[in-house]
Amino acid sequence: MKIAVNTKGPKGEIGPELKEVILYLYHEEVTGSYSEELDEAVKELKSSEKEGQRHMLLSIYLEEQKVVGKYSGIVEQIRGWYDRKSKVPMKDAAEFVDITVPQFEGVLALIKEHPDWDDEEIADKANWR
Repeated sequence: MKIAVNTKGPKGEIGPELKEVILYLYHEEVTGSYSEELDEAVKELKSSEKEGQRHMLLSIYLEEQKVVGKYSGIVEQIRGWYDRKSKVPMKDAAEFVDITVPQFEGVLALIKEHPDWDDEEIADKANWR
């Protein structure tokens, strides 16, 4: 959640908590218990930079794995279509798995050329653009 506070507005009465936050944000000045908690949280985040980097790398890896899983699933469906010698036209099968006919043909060519490759290997080598 993001909250926008106009700290440069007209002067007037503001609550002590907001004043404390403003002083901390602009001057990193700890003036009470709330800004002290805020300061501790900021210091903890800054000190755990390595943890943040690991978290970011893990997030990137998990996103990549989702993509790999998606495309491996598409390869699995194309392989099934091919193995069953399906009567469903290629155009309809490509539409069903939500790829273009040239992409479908490219995956099918890889399946035929490399019958020993698993779905993930085919997905990795396929041109999905």
